[in-house]
Amino acid sequence: SGGGEFERLVQTLVKPTLDLRDCKGSQPVEVDEDAEDGGTQLEFSDMHMEALVNLLGSNHELAAPLRQTGLRLIRNVVEAIPFPEPPSADVADTRDWLRTGVPRMVITLMSSKKCEDETLHECLQIAISILDKGQRRAQAAFYSLMTEGGHNRLLISLREHLVRAEQGLVTYMDTFYRLAGTYATQCDRRGYALSISGLEDLARSDVWCRQLVGAHAGEVLRFLQLLCEGHNREMQEYMRKQGGTSVDLVTFTADFLASVSRCIHPGSVRLASQCIDTLIEFVQNPCYANQRALVDTQLPHLLNLFLHMEEDSTYKFADRARYTTDLEELKTKSVTLLLSLVEKVDDPFIPARILKALEIDRVLESMDMLREQYLDPRDLDADPDDEAAEIADEDLSERGPFKL
Repeated sequence: SGGGEFERLVQTLVKPTLDLRDCKGSQPVEVDEDAEDGGTQLEFSDMHMEALVNLLGSNHELAAPLRQTGLRLIRNVVEAIPFPEPPSADVADTRDWLRTGVPRMVITLMSSKKCEDETLHECLQIAISILDKGQRRAQAAFYSLMTEGGHNRLLISLREHLVRAEQGLVTYMDTFYRLAGTYATQCDRRGYALSISGLEDLARSDVWCRQLVGAHAGEVLRFLQLLCEGHNREMQEYMRKQGGTSVDLVTFTADFLASVSRCIHPGSVRLASQCIDTLIEFVQNPCYANQRALVDTQLPHLLNLFLHMEEDSTYKFADRARYTTDLEELKTKSVTLLLSLVEKVDDPFIPARILKALEIDRVLESMDMLREQYLDPRDLDADPDDEAAEIADEDLSERGPFKL
């Protein structure tokens, strides 16, 4: 099964202060890693990293603990070194294991029907780290490998994980509120603090929530976001259509957001925000085909719902400020997505669909309320020397309430 080979390789890699500079054709990779003994510097070579990446990507019979140990080693290294530039004629290519090997490995593992939850999590963390650092170069590597051979197994697999998460949303919400009700009374009686983050930890450790937690929906959406970040038109189009039997992750993400909205609670607002972040990257450029596809979904109605959402005041959370901030960010991102949907649109279809979904009267009421707050003479934070603010004050004070 390759287990013996793997164990020998890992034992070589994890020896403290190991120096492999004498390995021919290899350059050492140095990583500072916190350890139980207060910190240990590990050094190992590109040659050994290439061997580990190839072994994990090609041997599907490794025991899960061995595979996860190897993936954690790779994640530690990937997080510690920059994504390499493309090789040139006068510079030896010693980091191909990172530039193409690691993306190929995570695509292979995540595309497998036997991918365990922990393997999925480690692969997503590795991919997110690479895309955060390399962006366009990393995106190009992933796009080349994802389109290789004309198959879309990775997108099919990611959609299946989101479907699994979708099926666990109701159970997660019920568990969150059940735990909140149980511990609220105990906290009041014993003088403890009830927090959203504490309830999240308890809910995530509940065996009944494994369906949602094990799908790692937040990381999947973050990965999709980073693949398209920076107005990557090719990847935006690929997320919607791959040719042949396509997987439309653009409209599916909007549908997933609809499911999240039906189970919204203090512990799921951040997941909704991540959905919106991903959708923003799907359309910003703009990508007209994705804009058109999204306004044909429930998305405009969902954004209208988020804009008028109010806090759930059933329980007194110690970290309520976090809940308030999360809701404010959700509303801000909803506005950004609305703007992205109409960016450079020169036909009436998309704006008409959005206007039909928005409750314009309530939007205008909010604008008037903000106008009154802005012009409130009791606003002690206003800078009297701010010329731009003075012009804005004069402009707003001269007009009456906003009207259709």
